[in-house]
Amino acid sequence: MSSSQTHILIVDDDREFLKELVDLLNTVYKVYPCMSLEQARERLGDRPYSLLLVDLVFGNNVNKADGIGFISDVITKYPDLPVIAMTQYGHHKNIVAAIQAGAKNVLSKDTSSILIWKDAIDDELKKASLAIQLAEEEEEQGHDDIPTVQKVVPPKERVRGETTETHPFLGDNPQIEEIRTQLEALSEEPDITVLILGETGVGKEVAARFLHHHGARKNKPFETVHLAAMTESVMESTLFGHKKGAFTDAKADQDGVFKRANNGVLFLDEIGEISLDIQVKLLRFLETKVIKPLGSNKEIQLDVQIVTATNKDLREEVAAGRFREDLYFRLCDFEINIPPLRERREDIRIIADHYLAQRQAQADAFDGEVWQQFQKYHWPGNVRELVKLIKRLLLKRKITKAKVVDTSFLPDYFFTKPIVAETEVDNSSHPTNAAPQAPFPPVGIQTGSLAEQTAITELQTIESALVELRYKSKVVEKLGFENLDQLRYRINKYHSEFPHLFEHFPTIYDKYKLKANG
Repeated sequence: MSSSQTHILIVDDDREFLKELVDLLNTVYKVYPCMSLEQARERLGDRPYSLLLVDLVFGNNVNKADGIGFISDVITKYPDLPVIAMTQYGHHKNIVAAIQAGAKNVLSKDTSSILIWKDAIDDELKKASLAIQLAEEEEEQGHDDIPTVQKVVPPKERVRGETTETHPFLGDNPQIEEIRTQLEALSEEPDITVLILGETGVGKEVAARFLHHHGARKNKPFETVHLAAMTESVMESTLFGHKKGAFTDAKADQDGVFKRANNGVLFLDEIGEISLDIQVKLLRFLETKVIKPLGSNKEIQLDVQIVTATNKDLREEVAAGRFREDLYFRLCDFEINIPPLRERREDIRIIADHYLAQRQAQADAFDGEVWQQFQKYHWPGNVRELVKLIKRLLLKRKITKAKVVDTSFLPDYFFTKPIVAETEVDNSSHPTNAAPQAPFPPVGIQTGSLAEQTAITELQTIESALVELRYKSKVVEKLGFENLDQLRYRINKYHSEFPHLFEHFPTIYDKYKLKANG
């Protein structure tokens, strides 16, 4: 489908935001804006649309998400039309309800730039185009007996294969080469559980996809769930599914990711965040291979390989009574620890070149000094931060019509050195890794457990980003958090566990209105 044939209907009562989004998309697609759901209902019958973007909340009542019912009605009447929900109010309940109503994605308006939306919109249009192409191929082969709704949903294997190829597990560092070898061997053991450790953004999900893509289950489903910041009830429904009426908003039966991953691989990210009750249910699955959806008396037998990831030390969580020891041992038949990007600097150029090529840009799009700064920078957000920065730099080059990206394009925080706690290893013999004190606290925090050291490291990164960028949404984008809720959850969690640390992080303390002494 050409761009000129792509019609996008947008529904939002925020006039400024609507104009900004229309201006962004109008250069490529035919865009039709509406400021009310009533107007959108009339417009839907005018022509075949390729995509619908709809706000969830209209008016000032943030607790009333009219857009959810509208999405449900649209999906019922136009089952082939992909829908993306938009929200300024990141209530997890509304996001989950929008997905359950049939939205393909939910985009947050609370972001530093609307420009990053275009990638998500383009991806959804590509999926829809692939679905149409597959449906046409099936019709040509005489499969006219397949229901229309099934035909427009692309098989997971086709879409997943494309995703895997565009997110390879890159690097020439000896540790990365060894990890790839381990993953390839593990992929031929479809019943083994794998625990992947590493900082935020190092590529834990990419490693899980690499394992899936090379193994015995490569032609079966791959499902992934990010567990951080989910409430227990949402998490249980997301994992195990629910029956109609199991809770107030359960208006229909819903399969969980366990069932969708049957015969394939399920990747559970941030496994250290699950409650003890969910831990019991996960342990039961690992022992019996059965699940029971919320509100159901019927057990479902499944065959799913479990791969989990965390940036926590689960042994410390076990010692503290927050994680079951028996579950820990069941999850780590094999443990893999991915090093941070600052410890494998030879991979920075390899990863960057790959993503430049993906965006049809050459390595000489960046001048030599930029590559030098890439080698000096400490990359607190790891590979995820590197990839996002490349996207932003190329976009800035396009906007300014510059021939090459030079150091003036780099953000100011890029030249600020990270803070080092007293317990960190002396890197004075390695200039590129050196990290002198920044001009704001903390100076020489006394650290205790590994969990506390991890908290300090991450809080330092967040503090530095808040000081430089001021806006939480920009910090979310820079450091690779999924959304504002995940960042808030992480800070509140550290505040509940280590309240004494926050005297060293005044910006976090003020921005999140934390209470003294926890």
